[in-house]
Amino acid sequence: MPLYEFTCNLCEHEHTQLVKMGTQAHDCPECGGNSRKVIRTAPNIDWGAMGAQKNVSPEFIDRFEKVHKEEAARERKLEESNGPP
Repeated sequence: MPLYEFTCNLCEHEHTQLVKMGTQAHDCPECGGNSRKVIRTAPNIDWGAMGAQKNVSPEFIDRFEKVHKEEAARERKLEESNGPP
């Protein structure tokens, strides 16, 4: 499950939450209001901490990071065109 950043629609409180992939909204821990997901940056992946082998090819790493950046950009476009959930 990934960490997502959320901003509350009521109190503007920003918080990070571990939720299921694709979650668009979450309850605010401050006021209980509905929070929307905010995408600020692509994830920084620590391959060693994930237990990856030291000999993972640079091409694999580049492709993995590219896919995640594309997904973040796609989600940003959807939020911009549809507004918050």
